[in-house]
Amino acid sequence: MSLGFLNSTMRAAVMTGPYQVHIDQFPMPRIINTINAVIVRVTISALCGSDLHRYHGYVGGEPPWALGHEASMRPNLGQEDVLQKHTEADSDMLGYIESIAPHARVLFADMALIPVPLTAETTNTSIERDYLTVSDPGDTVAVFGAGPIGLLAAYSAMLHGASRVYGVDHVPMRLEKAASIGAVPINFMDSDPVQQILAYEPGGVIRAVDAVGMEAITANGTMQ
Repeated sequence: MSLGFLNSTMRAAVMTGPYQVHIDQFPMPRIINTINAVIVRVTISALCGSDLHRYHGYVGGEPPWALGHEASMRPNLGQEDVLQKHTEADSDMLGYIESIAPHARVLFADMALIPVPLTAETTNTSIERDYLTVSDPGDTVAVFGAGPIGLLAAYSAMLHGASRVYGVDHVPMRLEKAASIGAVPINFMDSDPVQQILAYEPGGVIRAVDAVGMEAITANGTMQ
C-alpha cells in the first residue's frame, strides 16, 4: 500500500485518566518490521468491554492510553473490509496504538485480519475467559450469562475437560441452548442460582465465569 497520499499526522482518541477522553494529533503509524505487518485504513471502530474497564479506572498502568482495538478496516484501497482484534503501536507514540483513529498498524496480519463477515472474535473472547480461569480437566464450572460469550465459554470449558458446567440465565432460548451443548441450565428466576448449583455441588464449583458484565434483575426483582 502506498502511503504517499497520507498525511504525516492523524487524529486519534486518547485517554489521560479515568473518564478523561480527548482527540489529539499523533504521527501516522509506520511499519518497522515488514514481516506480516500492514498499515490499514479504519472504516468502522467499536468499543470493547476492556476499553470500558480502563475508562472507569479499573485497569492500571501509566497514561496516556489509546482506545479501541476492534474495528473494520481495509488493508489496501479497493480491497474488502476485514475485521481485526488488536493493533500494535509505534514505541514513540502511546506504547499501544488502538483503532479509534483513521489508520493503524497491524502485526501478524495474516492471522489478525479476518475477511468480513467471517470472525472468530466471540470465540476468542470465550476461550480467553477459560484461559484466565484456568479450567482444568475435571473442574466444575459455573457460567453466569448464557449469551454468545457465555455459551462459547461453557463449550470451551467442556473442551478443556470440565466434568460439569452450569449455565445461568433466565431466557428460555438461551437455557435450551445451554442444555443442548451439555451444560446444566440454571434459571435464576426460579430461585437463587447459587443455591441451585449448591444442590448439585455441595462444596461449590471450582471455576466461575462472569459472562454478563452489567447490572441485571435478580430473582426478587431488584437491580444488581
